[in-house]
Amino acid sequence: MNKIDLKDILQENLADENQDYLSILGDEKEMLNDHTDIPDTLPILPLRNTVLFPGVIIPINIGREKSLKLIRYVYKSSVPFGVIAQRDTNTENPKLEDLYTIGTVATVLKILEMPDGTTTAIIQGKKRFELEDILYDEPYHVGKIMIKQEESITEEDQEYNAIGEALKDMALKIVKYSSNIPNEAGFALKNIESMLFLINFISSNTDIDYRNKQELLEIDILKERATKLLELLGKQVKILELKEDIQKKVKVDLDKQQREYLLHQQMKTIQNELGTNPVDEDLQELEEAAKKMPAVKLILNDGSVLPDSGRVESISGVINTSTGTAQVRATFPNASHLLHSGANGNVEVPVYYKDVIVIPQAATFELQDKVLVYKVVDGKAQSANIEVAPNNNGTEYIVTQGLNVGDVIIAEGAGLVREGTPVGTAQGAQNQGK
Repeated sequence: MNKIDLKDILQENLADENQDYLSILGDEKEMLNDHTDIPDTLPILPLRNTVLFPGVIIPINIGREKSLKLIRYVYKSSVPFGVIAQRDTNTENPKLEDLYTIGTVATVLKILEMPDGTTTAIIQGKKRFELEDILYDEPYHVGKIMIKQEESITEEDQEYNAIGEALKDMALKIVKYSSNIPNEAGFALKNIESMLFLINFISSNTDIDYRNKQELLEIDILKERATKLLELLGKQVKILELKEDIQKKVKVDLDKQQREYLLHQQMKTIQNELGTNPVDEDLQELEEAAKKMPAVKLILNDGSVLPDSGRVESISGVINTSTGTAQVRATFPNASHLLHSGANGNVEVPVYYKDVIVIPQAATFELQDKVLVYKVVDGKAQSANIEVAPNNNGTEYIVTQGLNVGDVIIAEGAGLVREGTPVGTAQGAQNQGK
């Protein structure tokens, strides 16, 4: 099945005010207490690369002729059917052994004929089932099933509730770091109160392999399912944070090099027009810049730092035209005899900021490529745009615009707060200017 954007489909096909709107938020009591009579024999729809969870609505692109006959039949007859993932996505006409044993009973909410001639069905999961046998496969698969009941966990289970909060935090981080996930997903997550639906919603929408999703669907005990999901999300967040860190470092480096190169070329053009010697002036500028540079550190290959600081003595006047970079010569004392001929290392040049406000990164959230914080104004949370310096230590941001000394902000969990939420402040809380 091809991946389809549910939001785009609903906007295109449900824009008419007379159309019905589809709710994407599940109710836990309704899901647990749904006593709808489901027969033990159901039409079975095999899916490629897709796992459906109870309560969740997803769009599926119908490609196989058997699948199209099944979808049209169950939609016209208003009857449930079984959805189950294939083990091998390349199998065109799967048998019992080609399918996983645990699937989800579903209903068709809408069938959409797309402009490109394909058919898309909007389906919603109801209950998990175990596939016991395939009875026949014409005109589509029909199987014998057994419903699997969901476990109910009391609200007093503090560990279970803590796992739920951690799941929301992890999922919101993934929304923040993933450019392919719309920001609306974050608002949807904040409004989910059902733990059962939260687990299923995140399991369905997170970008993990369908085999991992199938593993989650097969776990009977909800707490164990939530714990496994938390483990998978943790790995995903670490990967996304690493990618984000790399992209920021590359972007900052390229932006700085390109800006310096363009300014250098413009200066050369002006000097040529004025009849001055650009080479002599360049060398003089570079010598002055070398004198003004702060003390630098040397990071050795093993990650350790040379105890003594060094000085930049000269900057080459030869500019690499492809990168806009120049060679820098720095000298370091070698009293500890750590340096030897042929050794390599990286020179670390410090960057200093004065009279700025520093805030924890946990106090921020992103929306449409903007960094925001929640100020506490008249006892309520009020979002505000801020601008931050491109360099950071991984845990804090230097605020260059948008906050003033004396402003009170929410320091942690900004992604879980809504606009206008009442907020109590600790005595004497204030942002610290540095």
